[in-house]
Amino acid sequence: MYDAAWLSERQRELVAGFVRKVRTLVFSGVWCGDCAQQCPLIQRIVEANPEKMDLRFFAHAPEEELDPDLRMNGGSRVPVFSSFRKMGGGAALLETAL
Repeated sequence: MYDAAWLSERQRELVAGFVRKVRTLVFSGVWCGDCAQQCPLIQRIVEANPEKMDLRFFAHAPEEELDPDLRMNGGSRVPVFSSFRKMGGGAALLETAL
């Protein structure tokens, strides 16, 4: 799947223009078909601006429950992408995509 994931030139230019560091946490599972399709594209986005993008994957076992804020319709569904940027002495949540 990674080899099939790509960004257009315009998308690479857009990501290359990021000026603030963005950290993205991904809850995923090797058993998850959606993760297998979506996570390689997120990796390609990070590769377009590695100085400003930081990506971490966390394994999620299907029997584990996610935090209620990360659930979709009450269920623990993956992948979940949460992006943060540094603010002062801490970090601010930019967005969580389910």
